[in-house]
Amino acid sequence: MNTTCFATRLYHVPVHRAYTGFVRAATFSNVAGSAFPVITSELIDRGGFSEIVAVIASCSAVAAVMSTADSTIIGANNVLTVEWGKHLFCPWATDRQLAYVSKVVCPVFAVGALLFSFASADMNFGTLMNLQGSFNWQTVPAFYVACFSDAIAAHPLLYGQLVGVMVCIALEIAAASEGNVGLHHNNTGFDMYIPSGLWGAMANVATVLVSQRVLVHIGSPLANDDTRVVDTLNPAIVRKFGPARLTAEFIGDSIIADTVEPMASTRNQLLCFAALFLLVLATPWYHSAYDPQPLMGGFVSWALAYFSLFFVASGMILYVYTQWRTEEHVARRTITHSKEQTMADETATVAGSTDNQGDILMSSEA
Repeated sequence: MNTTCFATRLYHVPVHRAYTGFVRAATFSNVAGSAFPVITSELIDRGGFSEIVAVIASCSAVAAVMSTADSTIIGANNVLTVEWGKHLFCPWATDRQLAYVSKVVCPVFAVGALLFSFASADMNFGTLMNLQGSFNWQTVPAFYVACFSDAIAAHPLLYGQLVGVMVCIALEIAAASEGNVGLHHNNTGFDMYIPSGLWGAMANVATVLVSQRVLVHIGSPLANDDTRVVDTLNPAIVRKFGPARLTAEFIGDSIIADTVEPMASTRNQLLCFAALFLLVLATPWYHSAYDPQPLMGGFVSWALAYFSLFFVASGMILYVYTQWRTEEHVARRTITHSKEQTMADETATVAGSTDNQGDILMSSEA
């Protein structure tokens, strides 16, 4: 069931978004605007059942935006009140006091986001979506290190995130100043070739590796989370959970010791990197903007290549996902194997007993 849900999510999200863009480009190429609002507006103008579908789709989009918005506000509020406020500046604060602060912080964030939307009314929605994805890319090094390695300390990861975010913002500002709207939507001016998030992610990884080496070379305590004396855990947290950190080694040896992770295999790691390479190759970033594209089977040539390579890459990722073996799965396989072994032993015992009885009978007859 989990594999089915994962596969559905893997194929559904990128495909339907790409298909929406293809429909808009093929059918409403003379209408200005993003794909989703253009298509829904056209359906509403047609009336009847088409209007009902468009209204339902619009309400779904609003619900999705609201879900993302409240999650963002809750996350930002937690960082400000708990991670910074309690752990760094006010360790004596009670839960009741933090709740009062949260009731003030949340409306401030909401009003600030509303003012930003008014101030950026002329900004392309695609640019904002690209910024969101670009910022998400900056969490990849920290996520990977937290799960698989203890060789990188926390501060180099923080430096990498800051550099990556600044690179993303700088590239987007440069693109906007040249008359573009985030990526290369114009055939003149600044051209990034790949999304700003990927440039930021590369700068992020480079900053993490370089800063870690520099901190180790100068003998800084920030190079090791076990030895640093600044930015440490709050004493209340230490009293509650103990002095030991939640490291990748502890997770692997204690928490998921009986779990087989897909990325533990070199073959699966190579498959994931190959799938990522195919997805990058499927996106025509290496073409100039608005190059003529021939049609193949009703599809624009690069769109057909995108769908083909995307399904191949998704199949590779899905195969890697199926290699996950949880503790419960391992236990079930052990129990099943034990039952099969027991039945085999019982069968062998019965067969041996039958043979012995046959031998005894033959001896008696003799």
